[in-house]
Amino acid sequence: MPFDVGNNPNTVNSLEVVLSNFEDLQQGAEDVLLPEIKWNQVIPLESIDTSINPGARSASYLVRDRRGRGEFRGRKGKNAPSVGTTLDKVNVPIESAGVTANFDRADARAVLMGNDQNLMTELGEVMREASERHLESTFFYGYADLDYKGFLDYPGVPVTTAALNAGATSTEWKDKTGDEIIFDIQTAISDVFIATKGVHIPGKILLPPEQFAALTSIKASAAADKSLMEYLETNNIYTKKTGNKLDFMDLRYLGGAGAGGTDRMVVMEADRKNFWMPMPLPFDMLTPQENGFGVDLLAEYVFGSFHVKRPLSMEYVDGI
Repeated sequence: MPFDVGNNPNTVNSLEVVLSNFEDLQQGAEDVLLPEIKWNQVIPLESIDTSINPGARSASYLVRDRRGRGEFRGRKGKNAPSVGTTLDKVNVPIESAGVTANFDRADARAVLMGNDQNLMTELGEVMREASERHLESTFFYGYADLDYKGFLDYPGVPVTTAALNAGATSTEWKDKTGDEIIFDIQTAISDVFIATKGVHIPGKILLPPEQFAALTSIKASAAADKSLMEYLETNNIYTKKTGNKLDFMDLRYLGGAGAGGTDRMVVMEADRKNFWMPMPLPFDMLTPQENGFGVDLLAEYVFGSFHVKRPLSMEYVDGI
């Protein structure tokens, strides 16, 4: 009969794990597999700013604009045009967050005896992952109550719809030829390049898993050995201008993220100058606190809203 540890759902009763004398228990334990954390793969690591004071409640930066152009002048230069600059300030909110866990000393001893595992270490790892899941959700979807903006639908980023197929029946890739899919991607990259007069050239393409998989399996042409992805990696304006390959990435959140629940593609110039993620205090485990026969574990972290400094460096393409 298992030992009764009460009604606390956070306690662990390892004595409920009963082994047969004829059973060979493998070392360690198999973890339940969870989806991969993606937020810190979408933007450059240099855009995650840990230099901010942890006591700050917001972070800001100045934007300087320059106006003016020289002209031919008359005698003594009295008709020469003047130039000027303007400054504006952008403010990003920052909030504290935390996660806790607790356990009974008897449970910790039982887990150590039965499984040779340190319960405090195990819970610490779970707490760290819980903080990353919080960051993941907030990064992609935002948090309106605190004015945190989300990556999937950031204000000011241009939105367009994929082109219709040859039969004018669908914009979705499952109904398109390889050439039509190539056209959608190259058009999106060119849109940003042309709209910004060449200031921004997207080199990163984010796709829902289904469309990402299609690019790896559909051939660029009947006679080609290359997949669509292999072809596009080097046949695009970004590669012609920079010499670098396109970077394709699957992102599960893009399925149904577009207008009307359609699938969305994101093209972006993944440069540190375009994005900002204030992170004054990364995950910090506090000293364990004794609480009667139990131990309380606490951790804190402080981060700000994901921020796009230059929204025209990106484009959303819906309906793929």
